Amino acid sequence: MGRVKNWAYEEAENQIDNICKAYKEDIITRQEAIASLMKVEHSYIYIGDDMNQDIAEEILDDVKGGVYA
Repeated sequence: MGRVKNWAYEEAENQIDNICKAYKEDIITRQEAIASLMKVEHSYIYIGDDMNQDIAEEILDDVKGGVYA
């Protein structure tokens, strides 16, 4: 992985991890977390696809260990 791509990957990973941590600790709501995840720059490098509502929800479901409606 190139230096810039590696940096972008790490930045996206850190941002996503921070959002997930805040959601898991009930600092932010599910909707706030989804909105924040969808704004993460370079998330496609980290997740391998463009971030969308479905992917954001899957990430959050994994954080709390179940499916939420």
